[in-house]
Amino acid sequence: FIGIAMPAKEPEEAKEKIKKLWGEHPQATHIVYAFITGGRTRELSGLSDDGEPHGTAGRPVMEVLKGSGVKDVLICVVRYYGGTKLGTGGLVQAYTKAAQLAIEALPIKKLIPRKEFDIKIDYSLYEPLKIYFEKYKVEILNEVFSSEVALRISVPKQYLKEVGEYLKNITRGNSLI
Repeated sequence: FIGIAMPAKEPEEAKEKIKKLWGEHPQATHIVYAFITGGRTRELSGLSDDGEPHGTAGRPVMEVLKGSGVKDVLICVVRYYGGTKLGTGGLVQAYTKAAQLAIEALPIKKLIPRKEFDIKIDYSLYEPLKIYFEKYKVEILNEVFSSEVALRISVPKQYLKEVGEYLKNITRGNSLI
C-alpha cells in the first residue's frame, strides 16, 4: 500500500492525476482515491474503491481526508497485492493508515482570502508602506517605478478596511487605488 497526496483544485485535475498514476504503476492491482476540491466556495468530492469490497477502501481514505480539514487535495493509495487476504477489517486498516501517512507527509498551507489592488504613490511613501504592509501581511505582487511608484498589492480580506484607511491617511487622499 503506497499512500500519495497531491494538490488538485478541480475534479478533472484529480482524475488526470489518477490516470497518470496508473501509467506509473501498471502492475498495481488497485488505485483507490478520495479527493476534495473547490475549497469553501463550491466544494466537490469523489472517491473510489477501485474494485475492493464496497466501503473498505475509498470511504476510509475519504474519512482521513475529511478529518484532516485539507481541501484541494487528492489522496491515492496504490495497492500491489501481496498474496495475503486481509479481510474487510484489514483492508480498512491498511487504506486508513496509508492515507494518514500521506496526509502527514503533505506540506499544508492555510489559504487566506485576499483582494488585489493597483495603487500609485509618491516615492517618499514607498519605504513606510513596505514596513506597514509587513504588519498586515500585504504582498507586493508587482512594482513599476516611473514618475510615481505603481504597485500591485494583495491584501488579506480581513485587513481591507485597515489598509484602505491607512492608504487614504498616509497619502492624504492622493493615492490612486
